[in-house]
Amino acid sequence: MKLNCFPYKLPFKSPLKASHKTYQYRKGLIYSLSEGDKKWYGEAAPLPGFSAETTADILDLAEKHGSHWKELLSEDKPVALLSDYYLKADLPPSLKFALDSLAYQLEAHHEQKSVADRLFNNSAPEVAVNGVISLLQDEDIFEDIKKLIRQGFGTLKCKIGLNQERELKLLSAIRKQYPELNIRLDANRAWTFEEACSNLSALEPLDIEYCEEPLAKPSPRRYSELQQRTDIALALDESLTAADKKNEALLPYCSVSILKPMVIGSFQDIFQLSEQASRFNTKVVITTSLESGIGRTITALLASGLGSPDLAQGLNTASLLENDFLPNKPVVEKGSIASGRLFPIAVESHKFNQFSNGPTISA
Repeated sequence: MKLNCFPYKLPFKSPLKASHKTYQYRKGLIYSLSEGDKKWYGEAAPLPGFSAETTADILDLAEKHGSHWKELLSEDKPVALLSDYYLKADLPPSLKFALDSLAYQLEAHHEQKSVADRLFNNSAPEVAVNGVISLLQDEDIFEDIKKLIRQGFGTLKCKIGLNQERELKLLSAIRKQYPELNIRLDANRAWTFEEACSNLSALEPLDIEYCEEPLAKPSPRRYSELQQRTDIALALDESLTAADKKNEALLPYCSVSILKPMVIGSFQDIFQLSEQASRFNTKVVITTSLESGIGRTITALLASGLGSPDLAQGLNTASLLENDFLPNKPVVEKGSIASGRLFPIAVESHKFNQFSNGPTISA
């Protein structure tokens, strides 16, 4: 068995602007595990602004410990072995996500199961996904919305928090023209408490599905107060980065938990956050972290088992990248992803050289 680590750098088609960050490209690492003619892939791609670690941190760990990871993955039950290893080793979340991705694929192969059956007792055969629209673009936004609707999307996500006056005007026009469209918003922690109260009040007539991360400084007290001050459902994203008591304290005051598997880390931590949300009757949306098609594929599978079936999941980010290992995958048809078509993952080997951002590390 051989384990390789490939650093990559993929440019976005155009800069992606959030309230506190502009992304020009996506950097990360692809892990390839091979045994004979079989290959399995995982991805570790820390998301700047969300992840505490960097790709350099993970590369350093791969050089020091890659041989040990290969030994763990070579055993019959790598999932349990890695879980024990995480208790002793201080590994960053995105690296645990990559290693667990490999371990679950391996165990599914050994048990002659699909990866979905190895992970879940029941998973959805199809996962609805949301479309994404930028309110900053100068082009005709309504043409993009028409295109998404023709493609079968029923939910639209818009990032806000940069220009409230412009955003409110555009959202009002969108709602007037498309009364049946689900509209969800992501403020990316752009507002003070007072701004959040005012801005959400102005948005209430637009029948917003939910607003994600409205508060710059989240706390249980502030979310409790905000929940009482607005009729718009509140959602948490970057506030939920690990399964701990601090995060659990926020859950009673939100209606939706947005889980980014790449940022959260191990599959066990992802499952625990989903279970915590369930205890508080909080719905779950699984979303990508703007990673490559390899990470998106694994995230889509997690969405099929953990995402709330009545909500579109945040998986439609393939079109944002100029190049990719798996361009336009997972395939979105009629606004949904067929989970049964996600695996096996097959990557053309030349693309590792094409998108390389440094030397390969082998173990």
